[in-house]
Amino acid sequence: MSLAAKPYLRHVALRDDARTDFSAYPFSVPAVRQPTTAASVTSPTRIASMTRSRAIFSSTVSSACASCWPTIKQSPNSNEEMPLDSFMYDTSVPVLRRYLQNLRGLLSLAATHPDAATLLAARLAPTMCDLATQVEIAANFAVRCCAPLAGSARRVSPCVPTYAGLRAHIDDALAFLDSLRPADFASAAERNIGERAGQAEFTLPGRRFLCEYALPNFFFHVSTAYAILRQAGLPIGKGDFDGFHVYAS
Repeated sequence: MSLAAKPYLRHVALRDDARTDFSAYPFSVPAVRQPTTAASVTSPTRIASMTRSRAIFSSTVSSACASCWPTIKQSPNSNEEMPLDSFMYDTSVPVLRRYLQNLRGLLSLAATHPDAATLLAARLAPTMCDLATQVEIAANFAVRCCAPLAGSARRVSPCVPTYAGLRAHIDDALAFLDSLRPADFASAAERNIGERAGQAEFTLPGRRFLCEYALPNFFFHVSTAYAILRQAGLPIGKGDFDGFHVYAS
């Protein structure tokens, strides 16, 4: 469907970020964020508005996913369905590999920063993990994601929290990803996978594990590492994050 048919997908590029044009959303988004108070959060009007917005968003996403999944399964220029093992491989291994390589590049830039010696201990908030830990966990998630999907007994390896140690940790994860093939993901979509998230334990079928847990968590830590470096003053932008975007200086 064209963007014209879905006006809520319009974006406006400002500096090095994409800002969403909310003007055509089916619910209101204030142009200026108002200060939040306990009373405003718990007011009946606020709760009703949030509930309505979430319901609309959930319905939209569910409909999009339901209509998108059959399309994803279709091979390009063919009426044949893409094998699920190929889909699970293509949705995980190349994506993780690309963004781990980009993260490695960001780490190399960080090593040239005047405050490189202390930057690995930087964090966005006091209760969040520092840069070294964010990078380590991102690399770990590449293994935690693909090993169970591929039926591998591979576990995350120890990491030394130095620039050299973190690059080696990423390289180790990349080497594991490079060893995988689509055939390794046979039955991965329906395989039940148990995982621990903080203090919670859960089991999900492979497709949900990949799309709802593993990939989002991987990108959470990659994005947080990027944000720490950007906050520290590194001259980086979205192009350094995804390798696609280019903006005029």
